[in-house]
Amino acid sequence: MSLSASSSEVKRRAAIGRAYYAAYHRCLDWEQALPGRGDHGQLHGSHERLIARLKHPHHACDAATANESRHLGGQLEKQRGHRTMADYRIKGRLPPDALEEQLQLAQEILALCDRPIVTHAYQRLRCQLRPSANR
Repeated sequence: MSLSASSSEVKRRAAIGRAYYAAYHRCLDWEQALPGRGDHGQLHGSHERLIARLKHPHHACDAATANESRHLGGQLEKQRGHRTMADYRIKGRLPPDALEEQLQLAQEILALCDRPIVTHAYQRLRCQLRPSANR
């Protein structure tokens, strides 16, 4: 079946791409709140570099934030694969659950990025400012 023969196929492919770009830009914003940028090696594409930086977070990130960063990088990489399939592999049909999976991944990424990043420095400051019960 050709892509032009199915408008619902076209809409599903477009939605997969939009979900990826929403997640990509949200991860880009999330990365700005980190204490430093991760390592992207010698990669050249902006999308590949972001995914690599998330998967290899900066050493200044605390363990919890580094784990979240790695998880976001992995999820964004999955989404990128789905978007590549939807945008460039147009000879075959999309798997029936491709759009649903992409939307679930995007929702997870957006929810993770909406959680505040709490660094050790912030936690120390908060403890210093908290009134002590012994005073």
